[in-house]
Amino acid sequence: NIEGNSVPGATVVLHQDGSISSSTGKPTDSSLRKTDITDSNGRAEFTYKLPAILRVDVTKIDGNDTLTNNLNNIILLKEKTVTKIITIN
Repeated sequence: NIEGNSVPGATVVLHQDGSISSSTGKPTDSSLRKTDITDSNGRAEFTYKLPAILRVDVTKIDGNDTLTNNLNNIILLKEKTVTKIITIN
């Protein structure tokens, strides 16, 4: 969160929804969409076989408060582990 604490139980979605391929001009592959819930350390893990540029949406509902951050992208590289820290508020 904005105080630097990890956030367990947040929903993390990686996707290309609404994106248009620059090479084909067509909508991107919706099957790339994956969802996970952060663990006790505030981490979510996803596995993709091919490189991709994906949107990262994070949401945490805490009582009557909804914490979000839907303004991030992640670039996945072939045969590499990529880590991204997202701050929600």
